Amino acid sequence: MKKILYITLMIFFIIIILLNTLPIFDLSLFGLSVYRVVSGSMEPNIRVNDLVIVNSHSNIKENDIVTYENNGSYITHRIVKIDKEKIITKGDANNTEDNPIKRNQIKGKVIYVFSISLFINFIINNPFIWTLIILALILIAIIPTKKQN
Repeated sequence: MKKILYITLMIFFIIIILLNTLPIFDLSLFGLSVYRVVSGSMEPNIRVNDLVIVNSHSNIKENDIVTYENNGSYITHRIVKIDKEKIITKGDANNTEDNPIKRNQIKGKVIYVFSISLFINFIINNPFIWTLIILALILIAIIPTKKQN
């Protein structure tokens, strides 16, 4: 029982660390990718630390939310205008449009938003929770277990 609890807490701890340290990750599978949102430019619809699932096989049109690559960064914004190969996007919370992008910069259309931001922000920004997790790991590690015959 102690081993299962320890492994569960360690997995939870590692997931929290990864979600806090990886700004965006791309797991391409059947045209689907998952990205972590790192700015508030799409609030209130998409918040910091939300995960967006993007479909690279979807047709895009004006008002769709897409993720695109720009100078090594991934940006998730709404399409406000399509003019042949030139596409204009804008974050919902931004006052100005982005610089035009090309179709080949678009990774795909956002098809689902997994809102974990409130939970992750609570864990990350709450030192009391971190203290509890660390104390639980220490206690599990030092409490002796019964040897079974």
